[in-house]
Amino acid sequence: IYMKKNYMVDTSHKHWNDNFKDMVKNIRTVFEAFPDVKGLIHTPSYKASLELELALKGTGRIMVHDARNFAEVLEKFYQDPKPKVLLSPICQQGVDFKYDRARFQIVLRVPYLNTSSKFVERKVKKDFSWYNHQAMVIFGQQIGRINRADNDEGVTVLMDSRFPGFIAKNRTKFPKWLLDAIIKD
Repeated sequence: IYMKKNYMVDTSHKHWNDNFKDMVKNIRTVFEAFPDVKGLIHTPSYKASLELELALKGTGRIMVHDARNFAEVLEKFYQDPKPKVLLSPICQQGVDFKYDRARFQIVLRVPYLNTSSKFVERKVKKDFSWYNHQAMVIFGQQIGRINRADNDEGVTVLMDSRFPGFIAKNRTKFPKWLLDAIIKD
């Protein structure tokens, strides 16, 4: 798990547009490090997936889905022998990228739930620990998408500059193996 400053920018909703070009540059750097294997990018929304698809279309590696064609695109991704990269806001759980299905992944944002939902907004105000716990669960699921067995290998790159604070704040709640796997500057 790479949590290196040179790959990080603030990818929060508030700063997404301000840091978009730097984020795309960092994604391209990761692509260059993994030119011949498949990858997964955990995007924060379908809209973000489309923005990144446009910004990265010259790479020839991007696959993206919408809410209606996920299963079809996922199967095409699995079957394609080329080193494609799937952009998805919904691959944090229940999807298997074992072995050569993906050898790297990028987690673009600390996976806090969207506060535009009235329910989530109320929960955040009443019980921030619940909100934080939800992000920890999603993050744990994201980390596990590409490493599915003891002999499986894959690299995770954390791109949100808020990850160091998130990890530090929750250090005692994360398993030791996860903390030991983080490579910093």
